[in-house]
Amino acid sequence: MRNKANGSLGVTVCDAGGRAGVVGDSRAIDICAGDADALCAVLQWRLHEPKAVQMVSGPLCATDALGRFRVLPGDEVLVCNVPFNRQSALGTCAPVGNARVQYLDCRGPAECHSSPYWSAGHATDAKVCTSLLVNHLLHGKFLGWALVGAYGSPGQHGVNAQAIRLGCSPSVRKRLQRLGEVITYNAEVVHPRYVYLEPAALYARLLRYDNPLDFLQSDPLADELDGLLQSDLQTGLACKPYWEDAHASVYVLPDEAWAYRVARQLKSRLAALAPERAIAVLSPAGTGSFRAAVQPALKAGQTFTPKKWLIEHLPPNEVDNFVGAFSASGWGGLRTPVFRAWI
Repeated sequence: MRNKANGSLGVTVCDAGGRAGVVGDSRAIDICAGDADALCAVLQWRLHEPKAVQMVSGPLCATDALGRFRVLPGDEVLVCNVPFNRQSALGTCAPVGNARVQYLDCRGPAECHSSPYWSAGHATDAKVCTSLLVNHLLHGKFLGWALVGAYGSPGQHGVNAQAIRLGCSPSVRKRLQRLGEVITYNAEVVHPRYVYLEPAALYARLLRYDNPLDFLQSDPLADELDGLLQSDLQTGLACKPYWEDAHASVYVLPDEAWAYRVARQLKSRLAALAPERAIAVLSPAGTGSFRAAVQPALKAGQTFTPKKWLIEHLPPNEVDNFVGAFSASGWGGLRTPVFRAWI
């Protein structure tokens, strides 16, 4: 396996399958995000259709860069969970260069090509992630990996019920869930320099196994990632709130490596510990600003975060304004206006 990393973008290219992914005069390329859902979707496809390929992946903060990967005329490309439009490098490659593109994403592409070289598959059910979509297309051939991908996809609340219907014991479900969660944790760094293992290299280790339980038996990676996750969580839980009242809390994390990795998991853990509170975790974004992870109070029954709180770049001098808006929101009426400077 050969790795080639672009540190500025967070995108890594590696050869998977034992040799360079070249078919005749063209290349075979798999391009996907680095979370469990995307990696396990591609993994199922390649276990079903083995081929020497170049795997191109990166942490979730580099997903836009994946969409700019330059595809050459004649390439055969599989794309999973990467933003797509006709103006992107991926979007122009099929009609212009006769590259064959297979696009698989549970959300579907924003636009579709009417080209014999371009095909897309997507789910019509919001509860179906891309791993489960591929599982459906392959008639359940690699169901274990599909469940790992689903467990690692936030919002897939029905995956336990599916695993139970398929006869998975509680211990098996727990192991598959843990693996999916730590694969996604590895990809959720806010800056590429803090990723534990490049997703393309992680994928190459998964690809050796038809069954995730065999992977867990033979490879220590899940234990390593889980150990790092638990350490990060304990460090985060020791932090005092920057601000709190009877209904909400705001945490501002320091500019340290652990804080770039664990914001979403810390938000979820804090919410579980105080289900009557709305939680906001402001983590460093690598640019001197903060990124917001917000969880409405679990007891309120609100299952989504309003878009106005999905803030990628919050200037430090706006933190107190954020706290004021967060505290005034009410988390039922959502009365506060959008602050454009934060978006």
